[in-house]
Amino acid sequence: MKIINENSTVIGLLLFASVSCLYGYYIKIPLEKNELKTIIRTLREKPFLGETGGDMPSQFIRVRVQEDDKNYDLIDCSFDACKAAEVLKLNPGKQINISIKHSDVHRRTVDVFALSTNHNFLLKLEDYNKCNANRWRMFVPFIIITALILLYRILRPWIKGLR
Repeated sequence: MKIINENSTVIGLLLFASVSCLYGYYIKIPLEKNELKTIIRTLREKPFLGETGGDMPSQFIRVRVQEDDKNYDLIDCSFDACKAAEVLKLNPGKQINISIKHSDVHRRTVDVFALSTNHNFLLKLEDYNKCNANRWRMFVPFIIITALILLYRILRPWIKGLR
């Protein structure tokens, strides 16, 4: 009697690979302050709420400034961790401090990791990192179901052999 057959092995490997990919994609190393560049800009227009397209749409806040034509986006954990209502209330001409990655300086659309006006922090790097550290938890139900299916597929031939 074979406890593990070929189909169970293939399914197990595929499930393990998919869970590993999801885990690797969503587990992020926390950003350090020295990885970011803080720039001071003046709002060109009111920040607005948008939504990405695709299979899994998500909301974002886009900020446009007078000094350049870039789009500064609060998306994913930046959006979840920021004080969205306060960001959307900012008026044109308001001076803001934006923290972005050094490597994003030349991109047209830039992700924002910290945002403040004078002494009012609308998004802190610490809050972004907390959100990012907890992001993998949304896949816990998927991982548990995958493990149960795999366990059933492996033990099914053995259980049938007991009858």
